[in-house]
Amino acid sequence: MRDNHITFFLLYILLSSCATTFLTPPSQIDDTPTNPFHLYFWAYYNDLTRNHPAAQKCYDALFRSETSPYIYAGYLHHLFNTNQFEKIVSLTPKVESHFPHNLELQLIVVKALEQTGKQAHADKRIMTLAATHTNNPELIYYGAAAYVRANQSQEAVALIDRYLTSKPERPSHFIFYFMKAQIHLQLFQKDAALAQIEKCLELNPHFEQGWLLSGLLNELSGKIDQALVGYRNFLSIVGNDKAVEQQILNLIIKKQQNNLLPYNDHLFKKAIELNDQKQSKTALTMINQYLSHYPKNTEAQLFKIELLCSQGKAARAVELIKQLIVHDSTNPFWYQVLHVLYEAQVEQKHITYVLRMLEQRYPKNLLPLFYLIDISLKKDDMQTAFYYLNHALTITNDPLMHAKLLYQMALMYYAKKDWTSMIQTLHSCQALKNHFAPAYHLLAYYYATEEKNFATAQKYIDLALIHDKSNRIFLNTQARIWYKQKQYDKASDLIALTPYQLPVSFPHLKYCDKLQNKYEQLSKIN
Repeated sequence: MRDNHITFFLLYILLSSCATTFLTPPSQIDDTPTNPFHLYFWAYYNDLTRNHPAAQKCYDALFRSETSPYIYAGYLHHLFNTNQFEKIVSLTPKVESHFPHNLELQLIVVKALEQTGKQAHADKRIMTLAATHTNNPELIYYGAAAYVRANQSQEAVALIDRYLTSKPERPSHFIFYFMKAQIHLQLFQKDAALAQIEKCLELNPHFEQGWLLSGLLNELSGKIDQALVGYRNFLSIVGNDKAVEQQILNLIIKKQQNNLLPYNDHLFKKAIELNDQKQSKTALTMINQYLSHYPKNTEAQLFKIELLCSQGKAARAVELIKQLIVHDSTNPFWYQVLHVLYEAQVEQKHITYVLRMLEQRYPKNLLPLFYLIDISLKKDDMQTAFYYLNHALTITNDPLMHAKLLYQMALMYYAKKDWTSMIQTLHSCQALKNHFAPAYHLLAYYYATEEKNFATAQKYIDLALIHDKSNRIFLNTQARIWYKQKQYDKASDLIALTPYQLPVSFPHLKYCDKLQNKYEQLSKIN
């Protein structure tokens, strides 16, 4: 041990004495260098600071005097940083002969092949790397994608399965189940695809692309209710998507059409047939005749709304929905249809006007208020949203609804960083004594992230978990609190059970595994 200490001390002295020299530009870059190591270090340093022309001069000087192949390790990074992909491809034999086990340099070659249009060659290399680096999730992911591009879907699934069966299940594995679902869909194996996407969403219920694929697969399988769940969860994460909103409306209409009234539906069926034949104007005339006899048929009214919108008569469609609400002001269904049209950016000003009219006409009805609050929040109109929230608070007698409204106000205060108002609102929520877990969680998150008061944060997260012990967002916050308190063993155990809210891009998967490994390493050290 003493010898090691002496060695480290001497190395420290050596590096300290050389630091000034190495951070000074070489004096003979244009001539034969007297210190190749100094020159190589200076080239690397200039690349790090993005002074690529200076780095190129250093490498040029090195190649004039040095024949060591290990210069290419830094030179390949320089070429990649300066987008000299053709040059990298030309150096592939040197990488193969001198750096066969250097994964970073091998991946640079793969990227260069892709950038120069040699995708097939790149795929072959990535398949080979995936076969030899079976514990690298990034290579497994890209290797499977390469097999898919090569029309070797079964090999792609087998590669993923070998990786998954060799590892304990982690939340970050959701992306692999998503890929398997896509592969099975391409193979027209709908049931297998559904099973994989369900597993994907079990590991990460906040993955928007997973919900979108779930909606599509269930729709293809004729499961309209489950498809609607998938599409609606997708929208709850991403906000607006015109195509998905239109598809939700189409599925609602399709669902209603599957339950046609058994009596005198000839006109209705005829209208549908005419619309399928691109005769929408005649279909509208036919459905109006049908509705004159059966005005309470919801399916027919929905079909008429669809026809009006398809003919550019969206304003008439909104007025029709208004009339239907007036006839039955407590029915939430027509409010939902109005909301779908708004989300699809159809007659938004008109719809807002109708909702305000309904709010004034039915001052004790919460439904128009809810949608006006939602519209105000989407427009970032906090003042109007607060107005309608306060109005709703004066109407409701339901303690749980009261708590939800207060919680929404607290979230808005949080967004404004008005901590005092947020805390007061959350305490008002707690005073209702209905143990609304999200309120406890928001307090815990605030004290953990803003105040760094982990004792108070722990008190509130305990209360939240008492009432919702499996909530993954709450568990994420608990792991964060333990981690900040250096209770790494607890955080590590919990983080394995808690999915990360990730976008689709793969680098986040890599980060997720790094974070997991960090927890494990810190746990061992501790």
